[in-house]
Amino acid sequence: ARVTLTDTAGQTRSVISNGFGAYRFGLLQVGQTYTISVASRGFAFAPLTVSVTGEIQSFDLIAAE
Repeated sequence: ARVTLTDTAGQTRSVISNGFGAYRFGLLQVGQTYTISVASRGFAFAPLTVSVTGEIQSFDLIAAE
């Protein structure tokens, strides 16, 4: 799946998740808000808006039924 991270200025970065659905974005700014969206064949995901509050954070995105 392609996972896209968008900041409040509209800048985007994308990564491809591995076979287990894991993905990673580095160098995020603490205090910044981002929207995470996923594009995948056969699955639909609602975008998730998150605020980075510390150095290590983990977010799960679950496909809609």
